[in-house]
Amino acid sequence: TAQSLWGAWKSAHLRDYLDREKSRLPAMDVSDVAYDAFLINGQPRQTLAALPGETVRLRIINASAATYFYVSAATGPLTVIAADGVDVVPIQQQRLLIGMAETYDVLVTVPADAPPASWEVRATAQDNSGHASLFLGEGSAPLRPAPVPGPLNSYSMDVALGAVLNEMDESGNVTDAEALAAEIDRPLPPYKRLRATQSTALPAEAPAREVTLRLTGDMWRYLWSINGRSIDEQSTIPVKKGEVLRLVLVNDTMMHHPMHLHGHFFRLLMPDGAPADFAPLKHTVDVPPMSRRVIEFYANEDRDWLFHCHLLYHMMSGMARVFSYPAGVGLSAKDATGAVMGAPGSLKSTGATYQPMLGEHAHPHTYAWIDGSVQSHLSEGLATIQRGRDNLNLAWELWAATGCQWRGGGALVPRPRLETGQSDGA
Repeated sequence: TAQSLWGAWKSAHLRDYLDREKSRLPAMDVSDVAYDAFLINGQPRQTLAALPGETVRLRIINASAATYFYVSAATGPLTVIAADGVDVVPIQQQRLLIGMAETYDVLVTVPADAPPASWEVRATAQDNSGHASLFLGEGSAPLRPAPVPGPLNSYSMDVALGAVLNEMDESGNVTDAEALAAEIDRPLPPYKRLRATQSTALPAEAPAREVTLRLTGDMWRYLWSINGRSIDEQSTIPVKKGEVLRLVLVNDTMMHHPMHLHGHFFRLLMPDGAPADFAPLKHTVDVPPMSRRVIEFYANEDRDWLFHCHLLYHMMSGMARVFSYPAGVGLSAKDATGAVMGAPGSLKSTGATYQPMLGEHAHPHTYAWIDGSVQSHLSEGLATIQRGRDNLNLAWELWAATGCQWRGGGALVPRPRLETGQSDGA
């Protein structure tokens, strides 16, 4: 049952209604779009011949627009040997969460002492809405299914924050056996255990700067931004060539955000993770709900490089920035020295401005959608047209009969059932 705005106004309980609505939290979105299929190299199912005892190296690339995947194998734990194309010290992971644009190289060994079979390597959508499968071994042999995540309870805060709290208690200095024994059903990426095979230390003499970027969003209106502003409102973060830029990414939303940097590899700095000099190099990092990640990179390029959430719909609605090297576009290094975050392209030392070519990100986009239901006893829904921060909403609520009403002090009480021929006196 539900109470309408009109009903609250008629019964003089409009304030109670609005107070209650303001206290409601938006739901956690595990995924934004319900897809009909999930594919591996263009097909929902692939096969790859492999002999018993053979070890196969798989490069897993999440090329989806908006889906995180849990990857697992019927052969046992995956051996991760590279992240985003860069070698890491091998680790074992039973179930690997991979965000959009992330890549992992893994080793899978077909059991040598088992009867011939087709062993499944399965990528399951994070919301359990579907999967795609690769089968290793004999194509006509019995199928050996991979383990799958348990049922998803999207109404529980544990789904969003349980893995985050679990990660806080983890240490990167554990054996594979200890890590596998402690692995939860829906783990975060194994960032704490990733360690570079050689030193990734940045030049000690390079000047360093720290910038905090808050990942922000309005889940009711579908606005996604950084520091509360979309890219068309605040586009650039000026960078001085030769500096080390440390980014503190703080996720203030209830969704995962795979943040991707063009043109650079960054060091992923995890508390209780790899030693600082052996921090893994990546180009994409998952920032879980209500969590934070710290990354840093050496600014050794020129011109403009996009930094954005790789969930397509978040990027297109504004969760992006451009790291801009002003000296590379005609401004002197002296001018670039005063670069600070602020309005697009602002330069503190000279007042000069530079606006990169943003293309389709230079203006807010217009969207329209409708969500509703028609049932035997009610119809309700919402139609929306949105352009940036401007929304036009049309909501409807129609009932054949209501199951509750407003009464005394804003309390809700069941409406008594009426016998045939009776009137409710309204």
